[in-house]
Amino acid sequence: MGSFLSVHRFAPALDNIGKYTLENLLGTLSVVNPIFSIKILESVSIIFFIMIGIVLIGLFFLMSYVWFYRVSFNAKINSFNQLLLTIACVYFTWMFDSEYTQGIESLNTKMLAPTFFCFYFSFLILFFKIYLNKLYYIFIITILFLVIKTMYLLKSPVNYLSYRLRVMKVFKERKNLKYFLSDTAYSVPLLNKKIEYIHPYLQSGYINANIVRSINPDIKYTLKDNTIINKSLILYNS
Repeated sequence: MGSFLSVHRFAPALDNIGKYTLENLLGTLSVVNPIFSIKILESVSIIFFIMIGIVLIGLFFLMSYVWFYRVSFNAKINSFNQLLLTIACVYFTWMFDSEYTQGIESLNTKMLAPTFFCFYFSFLILFFKIYLNKLYYIFIITILFLVIKTMYLLKSPVNYLSYRLRVMKVFKERKNLKYFLSDTAYSVPLLNKKIEYIHPYLQSGYINANIVRSINPDIKYTLKDNTIINKSLILYNS
């Protein structure tokens, strides 16, 4: 029971139920915000103020939609729009409830995608029907979203071919590789400490590991080399 997405992990601890609920409620604002999505991060001051700004933008869009549906769309809502909004609400309710039984992560745009799709499909149908001469508003928001999304995706571009070229060069030089070791620790300058953190899309170890295994699936991925006696069998990420 409780596996709405067929994924069993854990239920949130009761002592953190208030914080967990607040994160889910903030995450649901992503459903009505077509430009920015909210992802709960550590309480660093600059990030905190950025999140406050995104929350205010989300609340602005939410109030705008409430006004549209109550005033502008009220007489134009037909059975199809009602069906879309019902699907959106039912999915959201089940998804919100499942968070307390399977606890994958806080609600976000990805997890609420069906709600997002149904809600905006309904909104756009009504907007096109009533405000056909004001579609430039939708166009402006779409362009703004596209620009921001493109900038976000390109902030740390990965050149797959250059990574693969370097890996292939090593493969030609070393024929007896059995393991690939990726160091996920970051050294903190002056403090002589290391922080373990895995970021799949930014760390070269993750990218190289996938390239290595695509070339030779028999090579084993490992994070420690203390159990491997023959170090010459290891390809170290650098």
